Amino acid sequence: MPFTKGQSGNPGGRPKVEGDIRAAAQDMGPAALKRLEDWMMSDNPRASVAACTVILDRAYGKTAQAVEVSGKDGGPVEVADGRARLAKLVEQHVAAAAAEGSDVRH
Repeated sequence: MPFTKGQSGNPGGRPKVEGDIRAAAQDMGPAALKRLEDWMMSDNPRASVAACTVILDRAYGKTAQAVEVSGKDGGPVEVADGRARLAKLVEQHVAAAAAEGSDVRH
């Protein structure tokens, strides 16, 4: 079912975790960490690496991901180019509205 334009699909936001459930999960934290430690010391390299990754992510946060942004043909991003395209789109919209006899000024 499509949403009405401008209306959130989840107006209440993310559901809140009940306090007692959160507390119970936090109480299990030390046991879960101990289990991860057991897997970290495993002779199974896949299990060991997976456990190490989870422990390090929780302890220090996930590694930052590099993101590169570039303009046309890998060159710098040109803000003026974006403004020119926007101006052209506005001109097209105004011309189309005028052809229909609409007033686009609000």
